[in-house]
This record gives sequence, structure tokens and C-alpha cells, in this order.
Amino acid sequence: MTTDFQSLQTLSWLGSAFLIAATAGIPLAGRLTDIFGRKSGAVLCNIVFTIGTLLCGIAPSEWVLILGRVLAGLGAGPLRTISSFVSSDLVPTKKRGLVQGLNLLCMGAGTALGGSFGGWMNSLLGWRWAFLIQVPFLVVGTILVYLFVDTPRKHSSVPPLRRIDWLGSITLVISLVLLLVGLNAGGNLVPWSHPLILLTTPLSVLALLVFLYNEQSWASEPILPLRLFKNRTFSASYLTYLFAHVAAFGIIYFIPVYAQIQGYSSVHAGLQFIPQAAGNATGALLAGALIRRTGKYLFLNGISQLCLVLAATLLSLLPHGAPSWRPFAYLALHGFGFGIMLVVAFIALLSAIPHYDQAVGTSALIALGSAGSALGVTICSAIFQNVLRKELYSLLGSSDVAEDIITRLRESFGVIPYIDPSVRPLVEKSFMAAVHSVFSFTLAVNIITLVSALFIRQNTLYNNLARPEESD
Repeated sequence: MTTDFQSLQTLSWLGSAFLIAATAGIPLAGRLTDIFGRKSGAVLCNIVFTIGTLLCGIAPSEWVLILGRVLAGLGAGPLRTISSFVSSDLVPTKKRGLVQGLNLLCMGAGTALGGSFGGWMNSLLGWRWAFLIQVPFLVVGTILVYLFVDTPRKHSSVPPLRRIDWLGSITLVISLVLLLVGLNAGGNLVPWSHPLILLTTPLSVLALLVFLYNEQSWASEPILPLRLFKNRTFSASYLTYLFAHVAAFGIIYFIPVYAQIQGYSSVHAGLQFIPQAAGNATGALLAGALIRRTGKYLFLNGISQLCLVLAATLLSLLPHGAPSWRPFAYLALHGFGFGIMLVVAFIALLSAIPHYDQAVGTSALIALGSAGSALGVTICSAIFQNVLRKELYSLLGSSDVAEDIITRLRESFGVIPYIDPSVRPLVEKSFMAAVHSVFSFTLAVNIITLVSALFIRQNTLYNNLARPEESD
């Protein structure tokens, strides 16, 4: 895509636009589907996702493509959340790990097939068909949701629109968008001292402070009740989920970049998603089955964190020209640990809060994961672009010829094969330095994730929905 539009410098927006929009939609999903029902929310989100995907496929320019990604994200984010709500409505906590594992198995299979299929479609018919071919399936999915989703609906004497925490939703989205705009542009599109950066960062902090004050003092039904953070397991689950997503999406987004630096085709780059997704699905399903059998999740918490740190360490040491099996194996290990983490954090959080808070708690957890994903893509892209720029200028110098090469390289991977053979090793060295910087950052974040996970406690998991409303 970036080669087609000559836009490697704005690479991160193809991912972060989707993730920001998904994060924007998720916080409202809990309250809106409590008010209007899960079916109505799922059908609406499917329609929005379908329109966004179609727009991506027919986009005449990069910015129309990004708009399509925004619409797709607005639909996709709440959809993921609503599927978790349905399990919370119908399945007891002890059995929910297996249901969540099956859900993640489907997601993992979709990720594996989507990445490899997208690369194959790009080589065969062009990247647009990777989007267009989804549309008929999305239409069928929307019809199935309308026909078969049926869950209890919560009623209230308060008018529906008055129950929505509009100020909290708006200020949270503004805070995140401003932060991500600044991180994406700084050192890449504009200098860090540019007024854009100096303006977006403090405004992001201000919006966050307004959001926190609103949630604590004004909102009658906040999208994120701050009182829940008094529970240690709840807070630790949130932090673990956040940091794990920051690291995971930095890895997922830049492994294909590493593959293309090695000279592999887009099909091969797409295949990189298979081991990560397979490991993710396997870990999630195994964790769900073990939790259902034993009612325990704390030992799985340790296994997942060790897998994540080990995989990130191995990726940070991955050299140029490494055999293709090595990134495949490292990604499978990372996916296995990440899949276990998704189930453990989800179950630990639900075990720590009353049932009537679970829709809001789940919505906020998934929103935080989406925010972490967007932050991971954006921060890692900023690291990649800044290190790449520094390395290229350091190795190629500041001559007019070097300036031209640097400009073309930062716009598209497609020019690498056409670079003077005497210069190409320096170019590849610069790209590898940038990728290694990204993977080193993800290792540091995974270590922080490990520390956060140490504070999760083992709570009792119940076999029925009418469990006591207190936790350990």
C-alpha cells in the first residue's frame, strides 16, 4: 500500500487509524448495548465495518484509504467487545475462559488466514482485493447476527440517551487521538520542537484530566468507574493487558517490515502472521480449558509472561539474513504467551468485580487493549522512522545524492532493489538498526508487563451466574 501511494513515512496511520477508531467506539459499546440491546449494537457495527472495508478497497488516495480504516475500526472495535458481552451474559465465570479461548481461536484463525491471504491477494490481484473480497462475507455475517443473537436486555426508567457518558467518551477519544498524532508526527513528519507537537501533547494531558474528573465526580453511569481500580487484581489486569498489547502490536506490525528488508515477497511477509496467530489461538484455548477444569489461572499467568519476555528477547537479537524458521518460531512462542495472557487477564478481571459491572469492565479492558495496540504501532513507527533517518544520514552523508536516496527510501520499500549495489548494504544496515530498535523497545515493554502481572491475585471462579458480589 505504501509503495502504491509512495507513503512509507505515514505507514503507521494505516494501522493506528483503525486502532484509534476502534478505541473510540469501544468505551460506548458497554452502555449502548446495555441500553439498546446486544443485537442492535452488533448489527450497526457490522454495517459500519462493511462500509469502511468497501471504502478501503476502492480508495483512490491514501487519505481515503485511511478514512476507510477509520470507519472499519469504528465498527470492528465494538464488535469484539460485544462478543465478550454475550459470553458474560450467558456463561458463568469459571466456564468463560473456555468460551473466551474459543473466541480467540476464531480470531487467531482469522488473523493467520487474513495475513497470508492478504499477501497472496496482493501478489495475485493487488492489495485492494484483500479488502473487497471481505464485503460479501461481512454482509452474510450481518444477516446471521440479526437472525441469531438474542441476549437479555437491561431496562431502566432513565431515558436512554441520558444514561450515556458523552463527556467521558469524547474526552477519552480526544486525549488518545492528540497523543497519537503527536507521537506519529514527531521526528517523522515534523521536528519534535514543532508547534504541532508542543500543542497536541499538553492538550492530550488536559483532556485526560477532564476525563478522569468526569468519571470520578460527574458521570452518573461512567464508562470507566474509577472505584474499580481500588481492587488490586482489577488494576493489575488492566496494566498487564495494556502493556502486552503495546509490545505485541509493535512486533506484529514490524515483523513484515523485517521480512521485506530480507527481500521476501509480500506473500512470505503475510505468512509471518500464521505462527503468531496459531500460537495465540493454541495458548488461549489451552488456558481456557485448564481454567475450566481447575478454576485456577495464576500459574498460567507466570507461563504467559515468561513466553512473552523470552520471545521478545529472541526477536531483539534477530540478525539480518537469519533463516526464515527463526522469526516463525519466535512469533509462535510470542503468540502462545499472548493468547494465554488474553484469557488470564480477562478472567482475573471478571473475578475481581461484581456481575453488574462486568459489561463496563470488559468494555474498558478491551478499549485499553485497543489503545495499547494503537500506542504500540505509533510509538514503534516513531522509533523506526527516527532511527532509520538518523542511520541513513550517518551512513550515507548529507550530499544531494544521499538526500535523494534517503527521501525515496523513506517513501517506499520498492526502491531498495534499485539502489546502487555499492550502497545497498549500508541501506539494509540502516533498516535493520531501525527494526532492532523497535524490537528492543518491545522487550522493555514486555518486562514492564511481567512486573504488572505479578500483582494479579487468584480469586474464586464460580460455576453459576448468581455468584456472590464480592471478591478476594
